[in-house]
Amino acid sequence: MGGQSLLLLAIAVAALGYMVGKRISKSPLEPFPWSQVPSPPSLHGALAPNEVLINAELLHVNETVGPEAFALGADGSIYTGLADGRVVMLNDRGEDLRTVFFVGGFLSSQCREAGAKTGLEECGKELRAECSAAARARNRGASEDTERRCGRPLGLQFVASNATLYVLDAYHGLFALDVSARHAARQLFDAASTVPEPAAGGARAHRDTRRPVRFLNDLALAPDGTFLITDSSWKHARFNNRLEILDAAPRGRLLRFDPADGSLKTLLCGLHFANGVVIRNGTTALIAESLRFRVLEVPLAALSADAGDASATAAALTRCSGAALPPHVRVLAANLPGFADNLEESAPGGGGGGGGAATLLIGVGTRAAKPFSLLHYMFWLPPAARSAVVALLGPVLMERLIPRYGLVLELNAQTGEVQASYHDPTGRVPFVSTALRHPTTGYLFLGSSQNPFLARVRAP
Repeated sequence: MGGQSLLLLAIAVAALGYMVGKRISKSPLEPFPWSQVPSPPSLHGALAPNEVLINAELLHVNETVGPEAFALGADGSIYTGLADGRVVMLNDRGEDLRTVFFVGGFLSSQCREAGAKTGLEECGKELRAECSAAARARNRGASEDTERRCGRPLGLQFVASNATLYVLDAYHGLFALDVSARHAARQLFDAASTVPEPAAGGARAHRDTRRPVRFLNDLALAPDGTFLITDSSWKHARFNNRLEILDAAPRGRLLRFDPADGSLKTLLCGLHFANGVVIRNGTTALIAESLRFRVLEVPLAALSADAGDASATAAALTRCSGAALPPHVRVLAANLPGFADNLEESAPGGGGGGGGAATLLIGVGTRAAKPFSLLHYMFWLPPAARSAVVALLGPVLMERLIPRYGLVLELNAQTGEVQASYHDPTGRVPFVSTALRHPTTGYLFLGSSQNPFLARVRAP
């Protein structure tokens, strides 16, 4: 290579280094190191690829954008929250779609002045059209401000005892919809004005326990009438979840909301993207820690509101580094083959050959398994190198490099053993965030935070 060629190569390398360095200096990323990243699992045995999801029927295409999670009503109806801020209801076959609530409309100044009950009244009509158009555009020209104005309902839970559908919005907190009164809504707490306090430990608790919530994700009603709620990040809002995923930092928390006094308490901190949560047998909380590819379990007794400063909760809340789990938290399922999203209990006798044992259905938003996992590769990189790769490619392009793949796991809810998995290697139904096996029709319903449809399939 001649001198002129070497000079041109040096200039090109220097220019590229300058551009990457400039991008890094402006980047909002703060990558967190992971010293013991596991090898991606192999897909064999119960994880062996199959084609169960390939023949899924796509329902309500472009009418249901981003059906993130499901809740089952007393009459077998299905509820889901959408990217345009609506909550919709379907029958037990996933048909006859009907809108029952619109977060953005309900919270708008016009609807508040009009005393609106659901946000579907005339006062919210214009905003609803705007939000539907933005959702269908699927990130083209969208912004965090638009998503916040429209609302983003994520976690849902129906409680038959008081005929109430509880809706957790990523930005706006918790709502209660009275099903017996045409889904008339009331806001139980506003995330913008309700700052959590540590459940125990007082002044010794880490500052992260008191940070405002930014990304409410899922909820579960405890036997004592309080709600367990996951906050995926105290730094990034839901709209910027790609940045939180690339950071893989311990900014997630488990919170408890008490409707009796309106308090919001931090029970666990230092989680790497706290995601789906369910309560098993009324005694144990199961939590998806997405960016550690695992499901955690913690006894509710260890999270008791009366535990006091000497409790395991108090000790855990003095450190939120994510370096190690508190002693009262154990791993139920480790090194799962992807980004574990929502958790859904399936009735005993469901699929997976569990011999009558209750199972746990997990939507896997992103497949991460051998022979190659982009997420594992990124987490292996030192923080500076990870920042450089993201600065060079950008979060959106990196997301496009992730293979489109549909995957649902079914675990034994007691042991965490994977008993079955359902795949779509073609990517026709990719990025599954949730799966619900309907107890009467037998359909497996599939939701996604990204897909512009919900799907149903006959699965084992």
